[in-house]
Amino acid sequence: MTERKPTSVRQLEGLVNRLAPGMLSQERVRQLRMVARMWSRAVGREEMPVRARRSVAQLFTPPALKAFWDLAVPGELRAREQDRGRPLSLPTQRIVRDCLKILAEAAVPGREVWLPVLPSASLKPTVSPLEQLLLYRKLADMAARGPLERDGTGLSADDRTRLLAMVGVVLDSGARARELEQMRLDDLVEGGGAVRVVRRPQNAAHLPVRVGVWPLREGTQVAVRRWLGVRERLVAHAEGSKTALWVSLRARGMRIGGEERTWPAGVPLRTYGIQKAYARGITALNWVMAGEYGWSPLPAHLEQLGRAVRAGLEEETPRRADRPRRLPGRPRAPLSAERVARAQELLADPAVTVDEVAREIGTSLSVLYAQVPGVRDRPRLWRRK
Repeated sequence: MTERKPTSVRQLEGLVNRLAPGMLSQERVRQLRMVARMWSRAVGREEMPVRARRSVAQLFTPPALKAFWDLAVPGELRAREQDRGRPLSLPTQRIVRDCLKILAEAAVPGREVWLPVLPSASLKPTVSPLEQLLLYRKLADMAARGPLERDGTGLSADDRTRLLAMVGVVLDSGARARELEQMRLDDLVEGGGAVRVVRRPQNAAHLPVRVGVWPLREGTQVAVRRWLGVRERLVAHAEGSKTALWVSLRARGMRIGGEERTWPAGVPLRTYGIQKAYARGITALNWVMAGEYGWSPLPAHLEQLGRAVRAGLEEETPRRADRPRRLPGRPRAPLSAERVARAQELLADPAVTVDEVAREIGTSLSVLYAQVPGVRDRPRLWRRK
């Protein structure tokens, strides 16, 4: 027979369930439930005041909060017994503190509660405009190539297709990882020429939700269309709703409650999955590009890229979709697979010059050299008249 939970813990869990529907992001709700489970492990320990068992209000008295914090920071309230004793990192401490504030405001509204003071977070350096330009150009250059690999490290064609589309959307809209998670197919508006981004404050429901429509550059539109083709294949056999824009590429397993479960490919990506997919792609890209002229390693955190883009986009006033943003030096859209195949077919004839191939498929020499494999190995010749 399992031991009945203390009244305060049951009230706290009910409070989290009432906060969840539509008021907070899924990531924040997950964090609140984590903190509620930490309280469940804390209540009843000798360090905790006896009154903390009686009601949820007693959890937010100074003695209870201080005892909870003194147990949480050294890692004594971790879920897995083998992890206990491993201190919480500063970012995790900040998450726990923010959750305590949200729960206190809901449990004892109007009461001033004790909360720990933590050092201010130092923002990681953002990605400069030049690095953003190099990133976009390199991804566009790789769009029509085969798998990206070097010394056993690389990205599959599907990985690269998703990465190119995802980074293009972030570079054009400044979307955060949790905003990418919430994107659905119908957020691609204006015939795929723009994307709708819902900015939902993470820490409080009283702040307004902002919705902006951001134009997508031609190259991003092509990248997104290619990803939609890959996505359609992945979700063909998935069960349930198939509206999420970003989905997983392969099956994965996870242990939940002691039971091993497997999710097939094509399930919606959560915030952590999006961050992990971006980090894996950028890490592989940095390794493949190491040593190339003008390339400096990019940070593997999506937050750094998005924050830099949002600063340049003036987040408070989103541009309308019918006023596209024109930036000098941006590359043209990747050539379609049909045009690349036609170019290679023409190049099979030694009498055909590179200039004639460019005119035939309707592109510039720079795009031809950048996106059609094998062109760089062929000298540029003009036919005498």
